[in-house]
Amino acid sequence: MKPHNLIALLTAWALCGIANVSVVGCATPTLEINRSLAGANQCESYHSRPSILDVQAKSHPNLPKPWNLMKPAHLEAVAEILEMYPTHEIYFLARDAELLYDLAKLATQSEPEQSKRIHLLNISRANMRADHVKDYLEQEGISEKDLRAGKQILFVDTGFSGTIPEVIAEKYPEDLRKHLKTHLICSGNPKHPSTRTFLQHLNPAAVDSNPSGFSGTIISYEYLPRYTDRSDRFEKRKQWEPMSCVDKQSDGSVSKSQAQAYMEDLRYYAENAEAQELLKKQRTRWHGLMTLLREHSSEAVEASLKALLEDKDRHSEAIVRDFIEIVQRNHSGDVKHNSINPEKLGLKVVSGGNRGNKFQLKTKYPEWKSILEDPENGISKLFQTGDFQTLRSILDVIYDYEITILAFEELGKEKYSSNPETLKEIKRTIEGVT
Repeated sequence: MKPHNLIALLTAWALCGIANVSVVGCATPTLEINRSLAGANQCESYHSRPSILDVQAKSHPNLPKPWNLMKPAHLEAVAEILEMYPTHEIYFLARDAELLYDLAKLATQSEPEQSKRIHLLNISRANMRADHVKDYLEQEGISEKDLRAGKQILFVDTGFSGTIPEVIAEKYPEDLRKHLKTHLICSGNPKHPSTRTFLQHLNPAAVDSNPSGFSGTIISYEYLPRYTDRSDRFEKRKQWEPMSCVDKQSDGSVSKSQAQAYMEDLRYYAENAEAQELLKKQRTRWHGLMTLLREHSSEAVEASLKALLEDKDRHSEAIVRDFIEIVQRNHSGDVKHNSINPEKLGLKVVSGGNRGNKFQLKTKYPEWKSILEDPENGISKLFQTGDFQTLRSILDVIYDYEITILAFEELGKEKYSSNPETLKEIKRTIEGVT
Protein backbone atom coordinates (compact mmCIF):
# COMPACT_ATOMS: atom_id res chain seq x y z
CA MET A 1 0.00 0.00 0.00
CA LYS A 2 1.19 3.53 -0.72
CA PRO A 3 2.47 4.96 2.59
CA HIS A 4 0.20 8.01 2.65
CA ASN A 5 -2.84 5.86 1.84
CA LEU A 6 -1.99 3.35 4.58
CA ILE A 7 -1.79 6.13 7.15
CA ALA A 8 -5.01 7.67 5.86
CA LEU A 9 -6.78 4.31 5.97
CA LEU A 10 -5.77 3.74 9.59
CA THR A 11 -6.80 7.27 10.45
CA ALA A 12 -10.16 6.84 8.73
CA TRP A 13 -10.81 3.68 10.73
CA ALA A 14 -10.02 5.57 13.92
CA LEU A 15 -12.05 8.64 13.09
CA CYS A 16 -15.10 7.13 11.46
CA GLY A 17 -14.96 3.39 11.07
CA ILE A 18 -14.88 3.26 14.86
CA ALA A 19 -16.86 6.39 15.53
CA ASN A 20 -16.38 6.53 19.27
CA VAL A 21 -12.57 6.37 19.29
CA SER A 22 -11.10 9.69 20.38
CA VAL A 23 -8.50 11.50 18.29
CA VAL A 24 -5.14 12.17 19.93
CA GLY A 25 -5.41 15.56 21.53
CA CYS A 26 -9.15 15.78 21.05
CA ALA A 27 -12.23 15.06 23.03
CA THR A 28 -14.23 12.02 21.97
CA PRO A 29 -16.13 13.04 18.82
CA THR A 30 -19.58 12.26 20.14
CA LEU A 31 -22.43 14.70 20.48
CA GLU A 32 -23.92 15.74 23.79
CA ILE A 33 -27.12 13.92 24.72
CA ASN A 34 -29.20 17.06 24.77
CA ARG A 35 -28.11 17.84 21.19
CA SER A 36 -29.18 14.41 19.92
CA LEU A 37 -32.53 14.69 21.66
CA ALA A 38 -33.07 18.07 20.05
CA GLY A 39 -33.85 16.47 16.71
CA ALA A 40 -32.06 16.45 13.39
CA ASN A 41 -34.01 19.41 12.04
CA GLN A 42 -33.14 21.85 14.81
CA CYS A 43 -30.93 24.66 13.56
CA GLU A 44 -28.82 27.16 15.42
CA SER A 45 -26.84 30.29 14.66
CA TYR A 46 -23.08 30.40 14.91
CA HIS A 47 -23.59 33.63 16.83
CA SER A 48 -24.68 31.45 19.78
CA ARG A 49 -20.99 30.80 20.42
CA PRO A 50 -20.01 33.02 23.37
CA SER A 51 -17.52 35.86 23.07
CA ILE A 52 -14.16 35.04 24.61
CA LEU A 53 -14.41 38.33 26.50
CA ASP A 54 -17.57 37.06 28.23
CA VAL A 55 -16.12 33.66 29.10
CA GLN A 56 -14.78 33.05 32.58
CA ALA A 57 -11.02 32.52 32.91
CA LYS A 58 -10.81 29.04 34.41
CA SER A 59 -8.13 26.37 34.45
CA HIS A 60 -9.05 22.94 33.08
CA PRO A 61 -6.01 20.76 33.89
CA ASN A 62 -7.69 17.58 32.66
CA LEU A 63 -7.85 18.63 29.01
CA PRO A 64 -5.75 16.40 26.70
CA LYS A 65 -1.99 16.91 27.00
CA PRO A 66 -1.43 18.27 23.45
CA TRP A 67 -3.57 21.27 24.41
CA ASN A 68 -0.76 22.46 26.70
CA LEU A 69 1.47 22.66 23.63
CA MET A 70 -1.19 24.45 21.61
CA LYS A 71 -1.72 27.33 24.05
CA PRO A 72 1.72 28.96 23.59
CA ALA A 73 1.45 28.10 19.88
CA HIS A 74 -1.65 30.35 19.71
CA LEU A 75 0.24 33.15 21.38
CA GLU A 76 3.19 32.90 19.00
CA ALA A 77 0.97 32.86 15.91
CA VAL A 78 -1.12 35.82 17.05
CA ALA A 79 1.97 37.91 17.82
CA GLU A 80 3.29 37.18 14.33
CA ILE A 81 0.04 37.94 12.53
CA LEU A 82 -0.79 41.13 14.43
CA GLU A 83 2.58 42.72 13.83
CA MET A 84 3.35 41.48 10.32
CA TYR A 85 0.02 42.76 8.97
CA PRO A 86 -0.31 46.16 10.70
CA THR A 87 -2.55 47.72 8.04
CA HIS A 88 -4.85 44.76 7.40
CA GLU A 89 -8.27 43.90 8.72
CA ILE A 90 -7.72 40.36 10.00
CA TYR A 91 -10.44 37.74 9.48
CA PHE A 92 -10.02 34.41 11.27
CA LEU A 93 -12.03 31.73 9.47
CA ALA A 94 -14.40 29.75 11.68
CA ARG A 95 -14.52 27.19 12.86
CA ASP A 96 -10.91 25.97 12.58
CA ALA A 97 -9.30 29.33 13.43
CA GLU A 98 -11.80 30.47 16.06
CA LEU A 99 -9.45 29.89 19.01
CA LEU A 100 -6.77 31.94 17.26
CA TYR A 101 -9.37 34.68 16.98
CA ASP A 102 -10.12 34.32 20.69
CA LEU A 103 -6.46 34.73 21.60
CA ALA A 104 -6.16 37.77 19.29
CA LYS A 105 -9.15 39.42 21.01
CA LEU A 106 -7.64 38.72 24.42
CA ALA A 107 -4.28 40.07 23.27
CA THR A 108 -5.79 43.35 22.08
CA GLN A 109 -8.53 43.95 24.64
CA SER A 110 -6.66 46.97 26.05
CA GLU A 111 -5.94 48.32 22.52
CA PRO A 112 -9.26 49.44 20.99
CA GLU A 113 -7.82 50.32 17.58
CA GLN A 114 -6.04 46.99 17.29
CA SER A 115 -9.05 45.06 18.54
CA LYS A 116 -11.26 46.61 15.86
CA ARG A 117 -9.06 44.94 13.23
CA ILE A 118 -9.85 41.45 14.55
CA HIS A 119 -12.85 39.62 13.07
CA LEU A 120 -14.34 36.11 13.11
CA LEU A 121 -15.79 35.04 9.77
CA ASN A 122 -17.80 31.84 9.47
CA ILE A 123 -17.15 30.73 5.91
CA SER A 124 -16.57 27.03 5.30
CA ARG A 125 -16.64 24.65 2.36
CA ALA A 126 -20.26 23.92 3.27
CA ASN A 127 -21.45 27.53 2.90
CA MET A 128 -18.86 29.28 0.74
CA ARG A 129 -21.21 29.17 -2.26
CA ALA A 130 -24.48 29.40 -0.33
CA ASP A 131 -27.13 31.99 -1.08
CA HIS A 132 -26.45 35.35 0.59
CA VAL A 133 -22.79 34.63 1.31
CA LYS A 134 -21.94 37.95 -0.39
CA ASP A 135 -24.47 39.74 1.82
CA TYR A 136 -22.82 38.20 4.87
CA LEU A 137 -19.35 39.23 3.67
CA GLU A 138 -20.45 42.81 3.10
CA GLN A 139 -22.11 42.90 6.50
CA GLU A 140 -18.82 41.79 8.06
CA GLY A 141 -16.88 44.56 6.32
CA ILE A 142 -15.69 43.01 3.05
CA SER A 143 -17.39 44.98 0.30
CA GLU A 144 -16.40 46.02 -3.20
CA LYS A 145 -16.69 49.65 -2.14
CA ASP A 146 -14.24 49.17 0.74
CA LEU A 147 -11.78 47.25 -1.42
CA ARG A 148 -11.86 50.01 -4.05
CA ALA A 149 -11.08 52.46 -1.26
CA GLY A 150 -7.94 50.45 -0.53
CA LYS A 151 -9.04 48.33 2.41
CA GLN A 152 -6.59 45.47 3.01
CA ILE A 153 -7.98 42.09 4.09
CA LEU A 154 -6.12 39.13 5.59
CA PHE A 155 -7.78 35.71 5.92
CA VAL A 156 -6.32 33.36 8.54
CA ASP A 157 -7.02 29.63 8.39
CA THR A 158 -5.35 26.39 9.43
CA GLY A 159 -4.60 24.96 5.98
CA PHE A 160 -3.80 23.64 3.49
CA SER A 161 -4.63 25.14 0.12
CA GLY A 162 -6.50 28.33 0.94
CA THR A 163 -9.57 27.14 -0.95
CA ILE A 164 -12.08 29.19 1.05
CA PRO A 165 -10.24 32.53 0.63
CA GLU A 166 -9.86 31.72 -3.07
CA VAL A 167 -13.61 31.17 -3.46
CA ILE A 168 -14.31 34.38 -1.52
CA ALA A 169 -11.93 36.28 -3.81
CA GLU A 170 -13.79 35.03 -6.87
CA LYS A 171 -16.83 36.99 -5.72
CA TYR A 172 -15.03 40.29 -6.35
CA PRO A 173 -13.64 41.87 -9.55
CA GLU A 174 -10.19 40.62 -10.45
CA ASP A 175 -8.54 44.00 -10.03
CA LEU A 176 -9.61 44.09 -6.35
CA ARG A 177 -8.32 40.66 -5.38
CA LYS A 178 -4.83 42.05 -4.69
CA HIS A 179 -6.33 43.50 -1.50
CA LEU A 180 -7.20 39.99 -0.25
CA LYS A 181 -4.34 38.03 1.32
CA THR A 182 -4.23 34.67 3.09
CA HIS A 183 -2.08 33.38 5.93
CA LEU A 184 -2.21 29.69 6.91
CA ILE A 185 -0.87 27.58 9.75
CA CYS A 186 0.11 24.79 7.30
CA SER A 187 0.34 25.91 3.69
CA GLY A 188 0.55 23.61 0.70
CA ASN A 189 -0.02 26.57 -1.60
CA PRO A 190 3.04 28.52 -2.79
CA LYS A 191 0.98 31.72 -2.69
CA HIS A 192 0.35 31.59 1.07
CA PRO A 193 2.81 31.59 4.00
CA SER A 194 2.84 29.06 6.84
CA THR A 195 3.20 29.64 10.59
CA ARG A 196 6.14 27.62 11.85
CA THR A 197 6.09 29.54 15.13
CA PHE A 198 2.80 27.72 15.82
CA LEU A 199 3.76 24.34 14.38
CA GLN A 200 7.10 24.02 16.14
CA HIS A 201 5.30 23.75 19.46
CA LEU A 202 3.61 20.58 18.17
CA ASN A 203 6.35 19.17 15.96
CA PRO A 204 10.05 20.16 16.27
CA ALA A 205 10.66 19.13 12.65
CA ALA A 206 8.33 21.92 11.46
CA VAL A 207 11.10 24.50 11.57
CA ASP A 208 13.18 23.24 8.66
CA SER A 209 10.59 21.12 6.85
CA ASN A 210 7.88 21.97 4.35
CA PRO A 211 4.65 22.49 6.35
CA SER A 212 2.56 21.22 3.44
CA GLY A 213 3.21 17.69 4.68
CA PHE A 214 2.14 18.31 8.27
CA SER A 215 -1.41 16.99 8.12
CA GLY A 216 -0.69 14.62 10.98
CA THR A 217 0.67 17.44 13.12
CA ILE A 218 -2.30 19.76 12.70
CA ILE A 219 -5.13 17.21 12.70
CA SER A 220 -5.47 17.14 16.49
CA TYR A 221 -5.92 20.92 16.43
CA GLU A 222 -8.53 20.82 13.69
CA TYR A 223 -10.48 18.18 15.61
CA LEU A 224 -10.79 20.14 18.84
CA PRO A 225 -14.45 20.21 19.94
CA ARG A 226 -16.55 23.03 18.47
CA TYR A 227 -19.48 24.89 19.94
CA THR A 228 -21.72 24.46 16.88
CA ASP A 229 -21.94 22.23 13.84
CA ARG A 230 -20.54 23.47 10.54
CA SER A 231 -22.65 26.19 8.95
CA ASP A 232 -24.18 25.40 5.57
CA ARG A 233 -26.27 28.53 4.88
CA PHE A 234 -27.10 32.09 5.95
CA GLU A 235 -30.36 33.42 7.36
CA LYS A 236 -31.46 37.01 7.91
CA ARG A 237 -32.54 37.67 11.45
CA LYS A 238 -31.58 41.06 12.83
CA GLN A 239 -28.54 40.52 10.64
CA TRP A 240 -27.17 37.80 8.38
CA GLU A 241 -26.18 34.81 10.49
CA PRO A 242 -24.35 31.56 9.60
CA MET A 243 -26.71 28.69 10.41
CA SER A 244 -26.15 24.98 11.00
CA CYS A 245 -28.46 22.02 11.52
CA VAL A 246 -27.75 20.16 14.72
CA ASP A 247 -26.11 16.77 14.05
CA LYS A 248 -26.10 17.29 10.27
CA GLN A 249 -22.70 18.77 9.38
CA SER A 250 -20.59 16.20 11.22
CA ASP A 251 -17.21 17.76 10.51
CA GLY A 252 -15.18 17.01 13.62
CA SER A 253 -16.31 17.01 17.22
CA VAL A 254 -19.19 19.15 18.50
CA SER A 255 -19.75 19.72 22.23
CA LYS A 256 -20.78 23.03 23.75
CA SER A 257 -19.48 22.16 27.21
CA GLN A 258 -16.12 20.92 25.96
CA ALA A 259 -15.69 23.82 23.53
CA GLN A 260 -16.37 26.28 26.33
CA ALA A 261 -13.86 24.48 28.56
CA TYR A 262 -11.15 25.09 25.95
CA MET A 263 -12.15 28.75 25.74
CA GLU A 264 -12.06 29.15 29.52
CA ASP A 265 -8.67 27.48 29.76
CA LEU A 266 -7.27 29.58 26.90
CA ARG A 267 -8.35 32.76 28.67
CA TYR A 268 -6.87 31.52 31.95
CA TYR A 269 -3.57 30.90 30.16
CA ALA A 270 -3.59 34.18 28.23
CA GLU A 271 -4.16 36.27 31.34
CA ASN A 272 -1.35 34.82 33.45
CA ALA A 273 1.70 37.04 33.86
CA GLU A 274 4.14 34.68 32.12
CA ALA A 275 2.02 34.44 28.98
CA GLN A 276 1.46 38.19 28.87
CA GLU A 277 5.19 38.81 29.16
CA LEU A 278 5.88 36.34 26.33
CA LEU A 279 3.21 37.96 24.16
CA LYS A 280 4.72 41.40 24.75
CA LYS A 281 8.21 40.12 23.94
CA GLN A 282 7.14 38.42 20.72
CA ARG A 283 5.00 41.30 19.49
CA THR A 284 7.92 43.67 20.10
CA ARG A 285 10.24 41.39 18.15
CA TRP A 286 7.87 41.09 15.18
CA HIS A 287 7.11 44.81 15.26
CA GLY A 288 10.83 45.53 15.08
CA LEU A 289 11.28 43.25 12.09
CA MET A 290 8.36 44.86 10.26
CA THR A 291 9.72 48.34 11.00
CA LEU A 292 13.11 47.33 9.61
CA LEU A 293 11.44 45.97 6.52
CA ARG A 294 9.54 49.20 5.83
CA GLU A 295 12.12 51.77 6.80
CA HIS A 296 15.60 50.32 6.30
CA SER A 297 17.79 48.65 3.70
CA SER A 298 17.88 44.98 2.81
CA GLU A 299 21.32 44.83 4.39
CA ALA A 300 19.91 46.03 7.72
CA VAL A 301 17.11 43.50 7.58
CA GLU A 302 19.52 40.66 6.75
CA ALA A 303 21.85 41.71 9.58
CA SER A 304 18.95 41.60 12.05
CA LEU A 305 17.86 38.16 10.87
CA LYS A 306 21.42 36.83 11.09
CA ALA A 307 21.69 38.19 14.63
CA LEU A 308 18.46 36.35 15.48
CA LEU A 309 19.86 33.11 14.07
CA GLU A 310 22.91 33.39 16.31
CA ASP A 311 20.69 32.09 19.10
CA LYS A 312 20.87 28.74 17.27
CA ASP A 313 17.51 27.55 18.55
CA ARG A 314 14.51 26.22 16.66
CA HIS A 315 12.25 29.07 17.65
CA SER A 316 14.52 31.75 16.19
CA GLU A 317 14.80 29.81 12.94
CA ALA A 318 11.00 29.49 12.82
CA ILE A 319 10.68 33.27 13.14
CA VAL A 320 13.21 33.90 10.38
CA ARG A 321 11.64 31.42 7.97
CA ASP A 322 8.12 32.74 8.65
CA PHE A 323 9.30 36.32 8.17
CA ILE A 324 10.91 35.57 4.81
CA GLU A 325 7.85 33.67 3.60
CA ILE A 326 5.43 36.43 4.64
CA VAL A 327 7.54 39.04 2.86
CA GLN A 328 7.84 37.01 -0.32
CA ARG A 329 4.20 35.89 -0.49
CA ASN A 330 2.11 38.64 1.12
CA HIS A 331 4.23 41.79 1.09
CA SER A 332 6.01 41.51 -2.24
CA GLY A 333 4.09 44.42 -3.73
CA ASP A 334 4.26 46.93 -0.91
CA VAL A 335 7.82 46.79 0.43
CA LYS A 336 10.94 48.05 -1.27
CA HIS A 337 12.90 44.82 -0.91
CA ASN A 338 11.79 41.22 -0.85
CA SER A 339 14.87 39.47 -2.19
CA ILE A 340 15.92 38.09 1.20
CA ASN A 341 16.06 34.31 1.13
CA PRO A 342 17.12 31.53 3.51
CA GLU A 343 20.29 30.68 1.58
CA LYS A 344 21.66 34.20 2.09
CA LEU A 345 21.31 33.65 5.81
CA GLY A 346 22.99 30.25 5.82
CA LEU A 347 19.78 28.24 6.16
CA LYS A 348 19.22 25.09 4.17
CA VAL A 349 16.74 25.17 1.32
CA VAL A 350 13.54 23.34 2.17
CA SER A 351 12.20 21.37 -0.76
CA GLY A 352 8.55 20.76 -1.54
CA GLY A 353 6.71 18.35 0.71
CA ASN A 354 5.60 14.92 -0.45
CA ARG A 355 2.00 15.72 0.47
CA GLY A 356 -0.31 18.65 0.11
CA ASN A 357 -0.54 18.78 -3.69
CA LYS A 358 -4.25 19.58 -3.79
CA PHE A 359 -3.68 23.14 -4.97
CA GLN A 360 -1.46 22.03 -7.85
CA LEU A 361 -3.92 19.34 -8.96
CA LYS A 362 -6.87 21.73 -8.79
CA THR A 363 -5.02 24.17 -11.03
CA LYS A 364 -3.76 21.56 -13.47
CA TYR A 365 -6.99 19.57 -13.75
CA PRO A 366 -9.95 21.97 -13.60
CA GLU A 367 -12.39 19.08 -14.10
CA TRP A 368 -11.51 18.00 -10.54
CA LYS A 369 -11.82 21.49 -9.05
CA SER A 370 -15.29 21.14 -7.52
CA ILE A 371 -14.33 17.81 -5.90
CA LEU A 372 -11.05 19.09 -4.47
CA GLU A 373 -12.60 22.32 -3.18
CA ASP A 374 -15.38 20.51 -1.33
CA PRO A 375 -14.22 16.90 -1.00
CA GLU A 376 -16.85 15.85 1.53
CA ASN A 377 -19.71 16.57 -0.89
CA GLY A 378 -17.63 15.94 -4.01
CA ILE A 379 -16.63 12.40 -3.06
CA SER A 380 -20.19 11.61 -1.97
CA LYS A 381 -21.46 12.73 -5.39
CA LEU A 382 -18.94 10.48 -7.14
CA PHE A 383 -20.45 7.52 -5.27
CA GLN A 384 -24.00 8.64 -6.03
CA THR A 385 -23.27 8.89 -9.74
CA GLY A 386 -21.13 5.73 -9.82
CA ASP A 387 -18.09 7.66 -11.07
CA PHE A 388 -15.50 5.47 -9.38
CA GLN A 389 -13.03 6.01 -12.20
CA THR A 390 -12.65 9.67 -11.29
CA LEU A 391 -12.30 8.76 -7.62
CA ARG A 392 -9.56 6.23 -8.36
CA SER A 393 -7.78 8.67 -10.67
CA ILE A 394 -7.68 11.30 -7.92
CA LEU A 395 -6.51 8.81 -5.28
CA ASP A 396 -3.68 7.73 -7.58
CA VAL A 397 -2.09 11.18 -7.51
CA ILE A 398 -3.40 13.04 -4.47
CA TYR A 399 -1.20 13.60 -1.43
CA ASP A 400 -3.78 14.98 0.96
CA TYR A 401 -4.79 13.24 4.17
CA GLU A 402 -8.23 14.80 4.39
CA ILE A 403 -9.33 13.74 0.92
CA THR A 404 -7.92 10.23 1.30
CA ILE A 405 -9.58 9.83 4.70
CA LEU A 406 -12.92 11.05 3.34
CA ALA A 407 -12.67 8.59 0.46
CA PHE A 408 -12.00 5.67 2.80
CA GLU A 409 -14.84 6.79 5.07
CA GLU A 410 -17.23 6.76 2.11
CA LEU A 411 -15.93 3.39 0.93
CA GLY A 412 -16.78 1.89 4.31
CA LYS A 413 -20.35 3.16 4.65
CA GLU A 414 -22.89 0.42 5.24
CA LYS A 415 -25.46 1.92 2.88
CA TYR A 416 -23.47 0.68 -0.12
CA SER A 417 -23.38 -2.95 1.04
CA SER A 418 -26.77 -3.84 -0.52
CA ASN A 419 -25.69 -3.05 -4.08
CA PRO A 420 -23.50 -5.79 -5.61
CA GLU A 421 -22.22 -3.56 -8.43
CA THR A 422 -21.24 -0.82 -6.01
CA LEU A 423 -19.48 -3.36 -3.81
CA LYS A 424 -17.46 -4.52 -6.82
CA GLU A 425 -16.42 -0.94 -7.55
CA ILE A 426 -15.48 -0.38 -3.90
CA LYS A 427 -13.33 -3.51 -3.95
CA ARG A 428 -11.60 -2.37 -7.14
CA THR A 429 -11.01 1.05 -5.65
CA ILE A 430 -9.45 -0.37 -2.50
CA GLU A 431 -7.27 -2.68 -4.57
CA GLY A 432 -6.22 0.26 -6.72
CA VAL A 433 -4.87 2.33 -3.86
CA THR A 434 -3.20 -0.51 -1.96
